[in-house]
Amino acid sequence: MVKKRIFTLSEKRVISAMYQLGRWATAYEISDWADGMSWNTANSVLRRLKLKKIVKSKMLNKKRYWMMNEF
Repeated sequence: MVKKRIFTLSEKRVISAMYQLGRWATAYEISDWADGMSWNTANSVLRRLKLKKIVKSKMLNKKRYWMMNEF
């Protein structure tokens, strides 16, 4: 039987970085905290996590900020 993963390695790194930050942060800040992940990778992971309703985003001064959803 094949074991299905809940989160990919990139998603785990982004989630961990967001919990460490504990505030609204840009994709660039999150990528920096996620062990030097590239900005493009972090941005695509954040968009995927938003579709899964794990993170939320807001626009402020033409920048998109991300934060974990409260469950």
